[in-house]
Amino acid sequence: MYRRIRLWTAPSDNSWKLDEVQVLRTPAERLRGFVGSPVMLFTRSIHTFTMRHPLSIVVLNRAGTVVQARVIDPRRLTTFTATMWVVETHVTDDMPLPGTRVRAFNASE
Repeated sequence: MYRRIRLWTAPSDNSWKLDEVQVLRTPAERLRGFVGSPVMLFTRSIHTFTMRHPLSIVVLNRAGTVVQARVIDPRRLTTFTATMWVVETHVTDDMPLPGTRVRAFNASE
């Protein structure tokens, strides 16, 4: 069963919000990855080998600060220097800027 959370930044930062993000914990969940709704996983790499469309990623360090936010094209492998929290979602121009602090809350709150 997926854990569902909400993510957002403070209004004083560049405002960004995602409701109903699924946290992927098991190897099978992480292998499946993004399938229509936003997901978040703790990993050192992501791939888009089986995807037909690009996706947006927001990479967070352990403190919840945005390290990078960008679009990944299909059929790519992206690696990180350390294990990071990665949020995968539909392509959007509305992504937080690096250095922005992201807050996480249970989806039921």
